[in-house]
Amino acid sequence: MSRYYKKINIDNLDVIQEKVIALVTDDFPWKVQFSKDLTEKLLTIPELRDNLTKLGYDLDDIVLGINLSKTGNVIHLDWGQHDYSLNIPILNCKNSYVNFYTSTVEAVPAATTTNRYYSFKQDTCSLVDRIHVNEPYILNIKEPHNVDSTNNNKRIMLLIRHPDNNKVAELFNS
Repeated sequence: MSRYYKKINIDNLDVIQEKVIALVTDDFPWKVQFSKDLTEKLLTIPELRDNLTKLGYDLDDIVLGINLSKTGNVIHLDWGQHDYSLNIPILNCKNSYVNFYTSTVEAVPAATTTNRYYSFKQDTCSLVDRIHVNEPYILNIKEPHNVDSTNNNKRIMLLIRHPDNNKVAELFNS
C-alpha cells in the first residue's frame, strides 16, 4: 500500500465522463474551479452520486471541483482542511502523471489568482513515486506532489474533497 495514493473503482466511469464533459462549455474557466454552483451541477449526475454514496461520501458536505489544465505545475501541498482528494479523470488524462516527492525543507505559502497552496523549489525535492492518472485515485494531497503532463490538450480532472479526513483516511487505508 502506498502512503501517497490508492486506486479506486468507479462504476460507469465512461458515463460520468460524458456527462461531466457536457457540463463544461467553451467559456468555462480553464483553471482549478471549486464552487457551490459547480458542486450542485455535478451532483445532478446520478452515476456520480451513486458512486460517491457507495464510497461513503456525504453528498451534503463534499466539495467538487474541476482541474482544467494543459501543463503541469509546481511541487506543492494543497491548501486547506482536506488531506485527500478523490480524482476522477474526465478528458485527455493520457500521458498525465502525478509525481510524489520528499523534501528537505518546509513548504512556503504561495498563491495564484485562483488558488492558494504551499510550494517547494524543485532542487529541494526528490521524486519517490509516480502514477499515471488516467484512472480514479484517492491522493494524499498533504504530501509534496505535482502534475506532469505531456498532453498538449486541455485536461479535465474531477476533484472531490470530503471535509471528514478521518472518514476518507479509513477508505484510503482499507
